Amino acid sequence: MNKKPMYEIIYKTLKEQIINDKYPLDKPLPTQIEIAKMFNTSEITSRRALVELATDGIITRIRGKGSFVNPSLKNQLESEQNKITKIYYVHTEVSFQLLSHRFYVDLLEGIHHDCEKKNIKFEMWNYHRNGEPPNEKGVGLIILNDGKGDGISLDVLDKWKQERRPLITSHFYYPHLEIPYVVVNNVNSGYLATQHLIAHKHHNIGIILTGDSLLDMNQEFMLRLEGYKLALSHHQILFRSENIQIVSGEHESEQMGFEGMRRLLALNNPPTAVVATSDLKAFGAIEAIKDAGLSVPEDISVVGIDDLQLSKYYSPALTTINQNSYTLGKRSVELLEEYAMLDKNNNKELIKDEIYPKLIVRDSTKMLSEIKRSGEI
Repeated sequence: MNKKPMYEIIYKTLKEQIINDKYPLDKPLPTQIEIAKMFNTSEITSRRALVELATDGIITRIRGKGSFVNPSLKNQLESEQNKITKIYYVHTEVSFQLLSHRFYVDLLEGIHHDCEKKNIKFEMWNYHRNGEPPNEKGVGLIILNDGKGDGISLDVLDKWKQERRPLITSHFYYPHLEIPYVVVNNVNSGYLATQHLIAHKHHNIGIILTGDSLLDMNQEFMLRLEGYKLALSHHQILFRSENIQIVSGEHESEQMGFEGMRRLLALNNPPTAVVATSDLKAFGAIEAIKDAGLSVPEDISVVGIDDLQLSKYYSPALTTINQNSYTLGKRSVELLEEYAMLDKNNNKELIKDEIYPKLIVRDSTKMLSEIKRSGEI
């Protein structure tokens, strides 16, 4: 094995010491005589190491005063030291069925494509099976938690932050931890769906949500409900508590939408339009409407949220909200890189971003007819 020349060893050692703040900007580095003694070598060798450092712009040499750290290059070296070279998408025991959902497929594609463009390695990491991901230089973490409390604990997330690991939570956030995050604006998802129906002259609008009760819904569905209420409020439309149907279920399903719609149809004054807070629930709601001898959108308009691939082929093709999760993945990488470069001792501002969803209009919604509106309260 070829042994490295001594001047290269001196060069590397001094460079690392400069990165680690051993030498203040206003104080000279050791002289070439002192460096020669430190490394038990000749002055010719120590001089060559200093010349190489100056040539690379790491130090500046001032005649009669000595060698000093180059301030601008020191910042550049620190940036190189903090650069993300590998990202783990850290999850718990999440089913592959869930990860094959359009939202997560697009999210992972957004992460992968941005990593590929930047020559960053990208892998998924199962926290429950593999334990903590490596705490190494250049490793960043994008955290997936399910919002139900059985994911990675808040204590673990706080510990990782205290260890100064580059990390970001994607899709959920924890304000008190002040961990960087990027989320889809779920208030906007509920708002856009409801606003679309209001623009089509519907005022009696139902909503089908997932949860055990109003007090036991995860973050995304609570926010979608807020968007629904906000759209009604902006148009001064009467809020009807009976129009909120909450259906329990471990995973989103057509059956949940079918049950929620069945309850809405049983009301004395059933809604003329419904926001189903997932496409799967929307499919079930449409089947319940058909089973009742009614039509979509002629009798009842339906909007979903997710923009599953099947939505455009359903009968009728489903008007829905695309959550723009590809951009969510891309921004997760960008903000993680930004956070890695920060001076975490002096940074006061929390890094965060919101991704805005998009309304996709298809055939399941229609302007409310004059005859239908005359029957509304």
